[in-house]
Amino acid sequence: METGLGRAARRGAHPGLSPGRRRPLARLVAAAVATAAIFVATLVDAGRPLDTEDTTVLDPGAGELEAGLDLSRGGDGSAVGSRLVASVGVLPGLEARIEASVVALDPRGQSWQAGAGDGLIGLKYRLLAESSRAPAVLLAAAARLPTGDDARGLGEGEPAVVALAAVSRGWGPLTLTANAGYAFATGSRADDAVVAGLAAEHQLAFGWTLVGEVFTLLGVRTAADQILARVGAAWQLGQHLRLDGAVGTGLGTGNADLIFTLGATVRF
Repeated sequence: METGLGRAARRGAHPGLSPGRRRPLARLVAAAVATAAIFVATLVDAGRPLDTEDTTVLDPGAGELEAGLDLSRGGDGSAVGSRLVASVGVLPGLEARIEASVVALDPRGQSWQAGAGDGLIGLKYRLLAESSRAPAVLLAAAARLPTGDDARGLGEGEPAVVALAAVSRGWGPLTLTANAGYAFATGSRADDAVVAGLAAEHQLAFGWTLVGEVFTLLGVRTAADQILARVGAAWQLGQHLRLDGAVGTGLGTGNADLIFTLGATVRF
C-alpha cells in the first residue's frame, strides 16, 4: 500500500543521504487496501524506510536512486510491492522525483494478481533551513499517475494530488519530524484524506540510525482511516550507499497486520 505522499497521493552521514530521507508523497497513491498497506507513504514516499516526509533536499545536480521491497500481510490477504524512485536536485532548496512500482496481490480466496502499480511525480522545496531559533520547514507536493490496472486491484484508476508541509528539529543525535497535509482525489473526491505523521531518528555509532514513526491517513468522506506504526534502522555504508529495513503494523480495524520493508539508496 503506498501511502505518505505515496499513500496519500500514492525514506545522515552524507548530504542528501541522511537516514531520515523519506517520501511520504509517493505512498498516498497506493491502490487497494493491501497495496495501500505497502505504499502508505508514497504520495508523501517518503525517505526510506519511513513514510513521514523529512525536510532534507538534494543539492543542485546531485541525484539519488531508491529501490525497495515491501510485504504486507493482513486479514484480507497479502501483497508484495517493489518501488524504484529517482530524485534530483534542481535548484537550491528544490528537489524533483519520479517513481514507478510493481505490485503483486494475493487476496484471500482468490488468485494472485501482479503487474505495474501507480506511478508518482513530485516536488519538495525547503522553505526554511534549521537554525538555533527556528526549525526546518519544507513544502512538498506530488501527483499520482494511474498507471496500475484498477480492475485487477493494482491501481486506483484516477489521479490524485497531495500537498504537505514538514517541520523538523534536531537535538544532538535526535531529530523529530512532523507532517501535515491533504490528499485530493481528483475523481469522485470520495477518497480525500488528511495526512499526518510524526517521526523520530536517533543516530548511533558506525553509521547506524534508529527510526520510528506513526503515520496516518484520515478519510474525509467515505475513505477508511489508515494508521501505521513503524520502527526500523538504516545503515550508511560509505558516502554513496545506505541500506534500511523496518517493520510496521496497522492500528485499528481493516489495517494491515504486519508490513515489512527492505531497501537501498544510492547517491550519485
